[in-house]
Amino acid sequence: MKYDSSSSNKPKKIVIIGAGAFGREILWTINDYNDASKEFEILGFIDDDPKLKNSTVKNLPVIGDVEWLLSSDEKNLGCVLAIGDPEKKKKIIKKLEEHQKFDFPNIINPSVLLANDIELGVGIVIQQGTVISVDTKIGSHVWINYNCMLGHDCKIGDFVTLGPGVQLNGGSEVQDDVYVGSGAVTKDDIKIGRGSIIGSGSVIGKDIPEKSLYYAASGILKTFET
Repeated sequence: MKYDSSSSNKPKKIVIIGAGAFGREILWTINDYNDASKEFEILGFIDDDPKLKNSTVKNLPVIGDVEWLLSSDEKNLGCVLAIGDPEKKKKIIKKLEEHQKFDFPNIINPSVLLANDIELGVGIVIQQGTVISVDTKIGSHVWINYNCMLGHDCKIGDFVTLGPGVQLNGGSEVQDDVYVGSGAVTKDDIKIGRGSIIGSGSVIGKDIPEKSLYYAASGILKTFET
């Protein structure tokens, strides 16, 4: 369920891609993790904003942009993406995977309660206070924010973002590239189609088609083209 450092006594070197608010939150989560395991050595942040070049964030340097990272000599460097937008995240991951010299550790805060039979992909971030129940499957490059609840037998696809306080009741399925806003709740056995955006505070009582916008007060506003 986490990066296996058993083959080395040295901490795993990692960078955080994205030096904004989410990056600072990821740093907090990693620091909590390191308090328990001392598993990661954080080299700094990667960010494409030229205004952040040579700056520091939370006493860590912004050491370059994504192109700089791709051209670096580091091998087996861990990359933690602090990017909530699924499409932006996919584009960066595609570039990194083409170079075959990076890996994507899972960052799971020590306060998270995980059933012992869940299945995890790679590059997952799970933040403080979240509970994930039995027989749940989570894909790769997923961000699960603070105080989420995933009931039994949930399925989460790749490149999914769950905002703070999202509650997925038993048997819910969230397909690839979905963004679920804070405080949204599904009823049991609901499917949210690929690429959809769910507004904050929505109560979802029926399946959501692919590429849909759904908000609490208005229901499905529109379905957009792939």
